Amino acid sequence: MVDLEMFKHSSMGELVDIAGSDALLGDWRHKAFIPASLGAHEPELTGATYRSIAQARAALAALDATARRLPNPYLLRTPVLRREAQSTSALEGTYAPLDDVLTADEDAPSTPQMTEILNYVAMADQGFAWVQEGRPLTVGLIEDLQGRLMRGTPLEPESGHLRTTQVVIGRRDEAASATATDDSDAT
Repeated sequence: MVDLEMFKHSSMGELVDIAGSDALLGDWRHKAFIPASLGAHEPELTGATYRSIAQARAALAALDATARRLPNPYLLRTPVLRREAQSTSALEGTYAPLDDVLTADEDAPSTPQMTEILNYVAMADQGFAWVQEGRPLTVGLIEDLQGRLMRGTPLEPESGHLRTTQVVIGRRDEAASATATDDSDAT
């Protein structure tokens, strides 16, 4: 649970009330963080921050140099991408053990959760291929990637286009219980 108090009186932005309706879980109410504008000028950085940036750039350069020496860098990308898919899916409430994710058959996912996680991998591969071909990032690409992400899930019919509604990330136990309450009131 996020401590909302840490966002009060913040120079970084403000919390606002938001509400909406989810096709699966019903109506919801939450808070959204609206960041303060960065303005027209770059922020002033301390010497320590510049040194940290320089160290990060050096580490990325070393990683890039090492990766260029690998005969097949995709051998490392696949397990890392699957781990990322597992972690990202968990943010949305979809869980699967890492060993299952690493050994899953892309052509025959064993569970609905695995379908969602492997969709993430396929979507990322599709995006990587697009960029490797030197093609520009477009709204059409983003819509295609979002459609690929939802393939074979209950939300597939609504996929393949940019959302115009608020997105909530994380577990929403209160939405499920509110829906159950609303359903029992209707009977």
